[in-house]
Formats: sequence, structure tokens, C-alpha cells
Amino acid sequence: MMAPSGSLQRRPIRPAGAANKRCAEELEEAIEEMQRLQHMLYAQHRHAVLLVFQAMDAAEKDGTIRAVMSGINPAGCQVYSFKEPSSEEPWQQRFTSIRAHEEPMARSGTVILEFWLNVSKQEQRKRLLARIDDARKNWKFFSKDIEERDDQGVRAGSQR
Repeated sequence: MMAPSGSLQRRPIRPAGAANKRCAEELEEAIEEMQRLQHMLYAQHRHAVLLVFQAMDAAEKDGTIRAVMSGINPAGCQVYSFKEPSSEEPWQQRFTSIRAHEEPMARSGTVILEFWLNVSKQEQRKRLLARIDDARKNWKFFSKDIEERDDQGVRAGSQR
């Protein structure tokens, strides 16, 4: 594994509006701190961190991960995506599998940080409908997303 580099090329963070400028500044500061911590973790060879991002559909998990991890050296991390289970694999079985993956990591000293990304039902609706209108995002739209959204916003078993 290569040592983390302090001069990674990052895409600039562009807030959607003036109200988000403070968030973009705080994110830049957090990214700088994560770079510093990644150097320390790499140098010590004793610690690890697991970040778990969870959210309902259209909550921008991928975009959040891209923004938060933009300053992290990819040689020093791994990314796994747990998409929705197939119809043959129930949600509870999926969560049991994920827990089985996390437990030995926690026992060996890995710090596990879990984040729930929340969007309002109105924002989620707007984003789901935008998937229909944007040809680049049509592949992300499934009619069941609307049905699940109407299920009080949380699928059975979707929170750990």
C-alpha cells in the first residue's frame, strides 16, 4: 500500500446556494482534518475506521461519500456498496450479513461510525421525480421507490 499523499487533486466543492457556503467551508476543514488523521493512521499501522452511510432512496449517498472522501487517498481506503438485496434475500438477512462483517472489525479495534442521511419527504419526492425527467438518471428510477416512500418513509428493517 502506498503512503497517503498530502497533495491530492480534489474537485472544488460548489455549494448550491449562499446558505450552503458555511457548510462547504466546514466540509473543507473536515477534509483537511481527515487527511491529517489518515496520515497518522497509516503511520501507526494499528487503527482503522469504518464509515457506514445509510439513507432512503434519493438522499444523495453517493454524492455525500464523494464529497466527504474527496481529500482521502484512495490507496488508503476501500469502498463497498451494499445495494438493495435481491427479491430472494430479505432485508433482515442483508443486515445480519453486514453485522457479521462489522463485528470482527470492531473486536480488532476498528472504529465504526454510522451516519443516517436524512432528507424531507418533499425533497425526496422532488429528487425521485427528477430521475424521470433527467435521461441520465432514468436508470435510477423504480416505481417501487414511490411505493416505499409512501410507507411512512422507512422500510421495515431498514434501520439498524
